[in-house]
Amino acid sequence: MRILHLSHHHGCLADFAEVGRRLGLDVESVTFDDGYNIGPERATRAWQRWKDRLNGADVVLVSDTAPLARIVLQHLDDFSGYLVVWVCNRFDYVDEQTNDCAFPDAGYYELFRKVRDDERVEIASYTPFEIVHARERGVDLGSEVIRPLGLRPPMPLDSPVPASVRPEACVLVPPYLNDRLFDLPRRCENFGVRAYCGNYAGAGDAARFRAVVHVPYAWSTFAFFEHLQNGMAVFVPSLAFFRELAATPGFFWPNMHDDCLDLAEWFAPEHDFLVRYDSWDDLGRRLQTADLDAVRRATRSAALRHADATIRAWERLFARIAPSVAPHHVTATPASFLVVEKVISTPADSTPADPTPADPTPALVNDFAARDAVERLLPFRRYLDAHTAEASGDRAPAASRFDSFAFAFSHFARNGGRRVVELGTIRSFVHGGLEGCNSDDPRWWQPERPETWDWGAGCFSLLAAICLAPLQPEIHTVDSSSAHLERCKVVTAEYAGLFHYHASDSVEYLRRIAPGSIDLLYVDTGDMWPLEPVAIHQLEEARAVVATGALSPRGLVLIDDVRNATPARLGDATPLAKAKYALPYMLDNGFEVVFDGYQTVLAASNPK
Repeated sequence: MRILHLSHHHGCLADFAEVGRRLGLDVESVTFDDGYNIGPERATRAWQRWKDRLNGADVVLVSDTAPLARIVLQHLDDFSGYLVVWVCNRFDYVDEQTNDCAFPDAGYYELFRKVRDDERVEIASYTPFEIVHARERGVDLGSEVIRPLGLRPPMPLDSPVPASVRPEACVLVPPYLNDRLFDLPRRCENFGVRAYCGNYAGAGDAARFRAVVHVPYAWSTFAFFEHLQNGMAVFVPSLAFFRELAATPGFFWPNMHDDCLDLAEWFAPEHDFLVRYDSWDDLGRRLQTADLDAVRRATRSAALRHADATIRAWERLFARIAPSVAPHHVTATPASFLVVEKVISTPADSTPADPTPADPTPALVNDFAARDAVERLLPFRRYLDAHTAEASGDRAPAASRFDSFAFAFSHFARNGGRRVVELGTIRSFVHGGLEGCNSDDPRWWQPERPETWDWGAGCFSLLAAICLAPLQPEIHTVDSSSAHLERCKVVTAEYAGLFHYHASDSVEYLRRIAPGSIDLLYVDTGDMWPLEPVAIHQLEEARAVVATGALSPRGLVLIDDVRNATPARLGDATPLAKAKYALPYMLDNGFEVVFDGYQTVLAASNPK
């Protein structure tokens, strides 16, 4: 499906570009450059300029602002495609300073009334208040509401936040009118909470801060959903306190309707992940006592549900308006990563599935969680691919660590995995060959520069945390070296709430583990050379896994470095490197290979 997206708003363009990527749509994003006020003459001028491109698309989507729809609506008889109007920031928005055409005119409203039942036109509002606003003007927009997704393609971070500011120790106060009107930074400082109020480079930059403290200025913003997707703790006034604040001279809120403020995203009852304060003193108490980790967990859970609902709403809309060219639900990675459950059979002694139809909601959420885990891994693909090729030498396999990580993480997410166990922890802040390799000095850890990370070792526990964080897993990392564990604590500090760090021999740890308690076991113990003692140790780990029945019924074992070229280069001809004894043993004891590349993934399909 070819979609031409016309908008004034870069946030709209970026948000729908991510929707298009997830749905497998061919999206061309275009910024309109001839003003906000679309009177009849400007619409005709734009049609003459754009008509070939508009007719060359299957669907034309217009967003912030809806008056752009007039370009097509006024020439609908000459238009060959379908029109989607995503109403953002009032469907009749007017820029008074540049209004040279007496917009909005009566003819504009009549165009919307005429096409309400046209099968080639679909209208969706980005907040329920749009429907109320239009109805007051005699226009029925229907009932479809599709909120922003809140996810954008990864962007390089060029932060304007001063180097003297430590975001992890501060709350962020957005530099908007209401926040400054009530001097929120000073109020936070008076409560003993450091605050930064200034420019920042979008949601990714904001996510570095402890929390956001804000007095809203609009019914909905894209920042609301971007903070949601980043799992941010956001403090806003309660509805009662907001009404009190709104009486302050200079307060900004367009189209105030006191009787339906619960339609604003900030006050919607379902958004209970927000921290709402009832007074300034209450803000201080909540800043000092709120369990931010619990708030972030609730926010991430809501983000998963929201993203899945949003993607499916867009999918239904396109199927409804143009079934002949409707999209199919795809992901940005090969489907084989996401269908491991078709390979792994349920153990014969497991309880059979309940034939009673179940509520599909958990399955849909888990399905999105699987895709989301892979989406979170994508920014690191080039590092994983490059260093896998380097470690493989002349025997480079078709699948890199990225492929096997994506396979394992998506399976873990889809099946509601709970516990990850890593044997052999992160032990260096930087990649081998760089200054600071294997140093205890934490100044060598540069979280903002992933190109320096120890990709030669795979960075498994950090990536597991990044990719699976919305699911709040338990991640247990086991190493006999306390120094290595201390380094891992530095690297994974942002996700410390997920981690358990065990200074232990890995075999002894596995012998103590409860049966069926591991959903994903990562095996990366020891160095590549000398090979024999490490290979024997991994065999003992495999024996412990089999003896204790450590894996859950749908658990996976992910073995690193199986295709590493170092042993062959140094004189050991085994094709399985450190796994030369462990892998055959597990295959002889009921496990099967479900993914084979540089790493090997085994399924506990029928362990003995």
